[in-house]
Amino acid sequence: MTSLSPQNEELLRKLVATGRFQSEDAALGEAIRLLVEQSEDTAASGVLPPMEWVKEFDRITASRTAGNPHMDDSRESIYGDRGL
Repeated sequence: MTSLSPQNEELLRKLVATGRFQSEDAALGEAIRLLVEQSEDTAASGVLPPMEWVKEFDRITASRTAGNPHMDDSRESIYGDRGL
């Protein structure tokens, strides 16, 4: 196992002291299980993390070309004689 920072060691001690976990190992096991579950849920749902979503959105928008920039979208071209 890797070494933990003093802050994380203190958090583990506090979690065990609450009585919810029998040991620091049990608390770490639960944390890892929750992270794996969350990771699988995200992958299964097809939902991207926010920064990945932004990258994908930017990639898609960069690949699109603008419509016809010379199209006449004036009121007269849209409604013709109907608006008079």
